[in-house]
Amino acid sequence: MSETRYAVLVASSRFPKAPNLLPLSGPENDVEQIRDVLTSSSHGDFGKVVMLKNRPHHQVLRKINEILHGAERDDMVLLYYSGHGKLDASGQLHLATVNTEMTALETTSIPLPSVKRLFANSAATKTALILDCCYSGAVDRAFFRGEVDEQLNLMSRGRGTFIMTASTGLQMAKEKEDEKLGIFTKHLVDGVRTGKADRDGDGLITMNELYNYVHEQVLQETSQEPMKWDLNVRGELIFAKSGKSPASERRANLRRRLFDLGMKDMLPDFVVRRALDVIAKKPTELAGSDKRYDALLDQILLEEFRVGPFIDAWYAVKSEPMTATPEAPAPAVVERRATPDRRAQPKDRRAAPEDRRARPQDAQAQDTPAAAEGSVAATQPAPEPEISTSGFSSTDRKEILFAAGWLLLSMFLVFVARYWFS
Repeated sequence: MSETRYAVLVASSRFPKAPNLLPLSGPENDVEQIRDVLTSSSHGDFGKVVMLKNRPHHQVLRKINEILHGAERDDMVLLYYSGHGKLDASGQLHLATVNTEMTALETTSIPLPSVKRLFANSAATKTALILDCCYSGAVDRAFFRGEVDEQLNLMSRGRGTFIMTASTGLQMAKEKEDEKLGIFTKHLVDGVRTGKADRDGDGLITMNELYNYVHEQVLQETSQEPMKWDLNVRGELIFAKSGKSPASERRANLRRRLFDLGMKDMLPDFVVRRALDVIAKKPTELAGSDKRYDALLDQILLEEFRVGPFIDAWYAVKSEPMTATPEAPAPAVVERRATPDRRAQPKDRRAAPEDRRARPQDAQAQDTPAAAEGSVAATQPAPEPEISTSGFSSTDRKEILFAAGWLLLSMFLVFVARYWFS
């Protein structure tokens, strides 16, 4: 990224002069997290980032004007706002600030047409506007949504401007009380920090890739739907780096490292084979254990790589499906009492005549439901076979006597043969 990259981050969380605008807990945290991502050399690499928390509208507009006026043609300028968005009676969008008064909205807030004029007067041809705010109004949503969308599209006319919003025209942008960030900004920051927004694995996160990731994640968590406008952007506007090597470069480095470790017998062959299969796939094709293996492979490129912990972690991933399998019920509880002892079968056969004599009465008794139910409870396990005091069953004794007989016969034949030929 050779151009100079600027960012103005605006947070409005308190509105003392507008009691009907509820205080927000997220905006100040939002801009801090965005700032950390943008100033990181491994991600945003923005040269100048200005953060404005709860400033009056005129100070915010002055700083935006100053940054845009100083930017040159090939530079990039990002304006991020987190707070409340309000529509006036004509449907124009205003960004609320600490001095906003609802009875004087037009002169105590930041009108979007004013931002449009500042963008249009700048030499910078790569600009981006990200709004994490709600678009609320008192009249029909469909009518005013069309007005707001059209107004945002006008900002892109003739400029390389990308616009991303947390919600649709009049939809509320949400934040959770138990979380520090707005839902939209939370996923935006996460997509950059983890590199998950880099869908093609080239090491760069474009505005379109970032939007696609955030759109998907937000819809999984809430009903608000992020929107975007990029009608006249030529090519791809790069928002940040993923913090990882491009997929092709990373794949080549991993392949060389895996072959080296395999030749030195530092990694088992099956680990090397599976790892090569994983890195041969595109990032979008990875799922399940392959995705976890891929994240684990980054360790072997580190200087402080240690084989033992790596193999332990690899085995942990490999064993995950096994640990997820429910345990089988204990045989002693489920099956043991239902399985007859085979050693009791001879005694059962001897008792068969008695059973046949009792069978007519049993058949009559089983005709009643109570008897049928009671028959289950009356079933007892077969008695254990009698064991002789010598510790061997009758079958065991027969086998021992048979083997002893053969042994004695063999010895006798040997004796006779030696006597005969001597």
